[in-house]
Amino acid sequence: MTRRHVYPLRSLIADDLRALAGLLLTAGPLFLAALAPVVAYVLSGLSVLFLVFAIKALLRHTTAIEIGEGGVEDRTWPGRTIRWEDLAKVQLRYFSTRRDREAGWMTLRLAAPGARITIESTIEGFEDILRSVARESTRQTIEFSASTRANFEQLGIRLS
Repeated sequence: MTRRHVYPLRSLIADDLRALAGLLLTAGPLFLAALAPVVAYVLSGLSVLFLVFAIKALLRHTTAIEIGEGGVEDRTWPGRTIRWEDLAKVQLRYFSTRRDREAGWMTLRLAAPGARITIESTIEGFEDILRSVARESTRQTIEFSASTRANFEQLGIRLS
């Protein structure tokens, strides 16, 4: 049975608004005012970063991750598939937004020869994805880093 996971609209809109605000604050002055060259270069560089963030945010609107008996498939253009038997690396990282580590997000990175898939914790059903990855990856001889093990265990998912 294949399960389909997408990012909820509320998390997508927040990223869209951040990207738009960043572009307005960095690219806007480039078109509206005569700036010193150094300031223009800095704002140009920041504009490019916000543009990349905006493109990634817009692509996430079309992201669909499918988990099935055969493996993991990222339906986002250009599309990537990792079969369970080819899974070579699993990394679960936590990024804190506060010093007390009470708020933040996680990213799951899966790798196989010729393919990498990254999934953020804001996707619907993230813990179900983690359980499937944990179950299938422990059937392989995959080594997990200490931080990956700790992050799985923090969510109550044991890696054997």
